[in-house]
Amino acid sequence: MKIFLLITLAFSITFLTGCMSKQKTNAEIGQFKITDTKKIAESISAYKDAAVSYAQEKLPEAKKALELALKHNPDNEKAKELLERVKKEINSAK
Repeated sequence: MKIFLLITLAFSITFLTGCMSKQKTNAEIGQFKITDTKKIAESISAYKDAAVSYAQEKLPEAKKALELALKHNPDNEKAKELLERVKKEINSAK
């Protein structure tokens, strides 16, 4: 399970980094905002922290980090998926 999570994390970071490098030019979308890139980077960082916490079975910490990742980038599908998994595991532990 932990290996699967780390592989998923590696693919997610690669995908999100690739998305950042393929941004349209200013002529195509208007002036690109630096804050958008910063938010995506912060989302990636928070997701990475969450994945590590999850692998260490620190579910409350993972949940907080995933919520932060989604605050910075609500379109982060991997963070959404992992957050649902974490919430289910927290609820089943009660």
